[in-house]
Amino acid sequence: MSDKPLVSIVIPCYKQAEYLAAAIDSALAQTYSPVEVIVVNDGSPDDTEKVALGYGDKIAYVSRANGGLSAARNTGIARANGRYLKFLDSDDYLHHEQIEWQIEALADREDRASLTAVRLFRDGRPEEYVDHVPSATTFLPDLFRDIDWGGTHGWLFPTPLVQAVGGFNERLRYAEDWDFFTRIGLLGTALVVDPRVGCYYRQRAGSMSANRAGMAMTRAGILMGLHDRLREMNRPDWFGLDLLKTEQAGYQSLVQLQVKEADLLDGLLRRILELQKRVGFGQYGWRFRLMARILGYGRAERLRAFVVRALKIKPPESLDTQEWRYAT
Repeated sequence: MSDKPLVSIVIPCYKQAEYLAAAIDSALAQTYSPVEVIVVNDGSPDDTEKVALGYGDKIAYVSRANGGLSAARNTGIARANGRYLKFLDSDDYLHHEQIEWQIEALADREDRASLTAVRLFRDGRPEEYVDHVPSATTFLPDLFRDIDWGGTHGWLFPTPLVQAVGGFNERLRYAEDWDFFTRIGLLGTALVVDPRVGCYYRQRAGSMSANRAGMAMTRAGILMGLHDRLREMNRPDWFGLDLLKTEQAGYQSLVQLQVKEADLLDGLLRRILELQKRVGFGQYGWRFRLMARILGYGRAERLRAFVVRALKIKPPESLDTQEWRYAT
């Protein structure tokens, strides 16, 4: 019997049967052993069950009523037996050595998480890709500096950490990954980053990350809750300039996408102004700073967005760190 820790790979699937085999194969092809592969059919009406059952006892198969990505992942967590957990979306896949690299990085500890680089490629055009190598060395405040860390399959988490934060927030349709990462970070979890490409992210039409407005609105809500939590924690190293820049980026996205929800816009703006009183203006160059001093921050952002849309130009001071996901 192996004395190496078991790794559970959770693969939720909904209407992605055509990609599921590639995901499962990449999980089964890992050079590291032992692993268990858990496919969660989230009420998918396509051939997900047929594909999964074709692997027989090589995988564990769970079928449930449709509840969304977070609920499917949580179902997989409940079924998992591993000491470590990986979450692999059914339209993505892993490098065959990724888990071996990550287990070595974690060094048998349960107070840290491992993250590799991810290759974003276009569905049907794999020769067109971007390698996203995280520059982070810690969860917080680095999570604020690099808001998109490439999806969950770049990570390997100790199961006790996942259980400690209660898994994924099933109320969220977008940005559930980032919400999960922030809650892991609030525990003081250490981060080990490997710059090697350990996984592959398939960019395709209709993917969840392609809905920019939904992502921006959800992220804004997460940021407001996180802001309030960090204020209460009295952590000036976390409740500072990096958080402010992230909130400014979130507000900029809402304005550029012409989101009309006043609660989000007003709530995030109030928190931006609060942090500006503590740590200074934050992001942007002198032109915008001058405009904001004259008009106020909120009006300056709206004017800037109007000019950008009217002239059909790329924003000269864009704060969107997720641009690599949405390139066409």
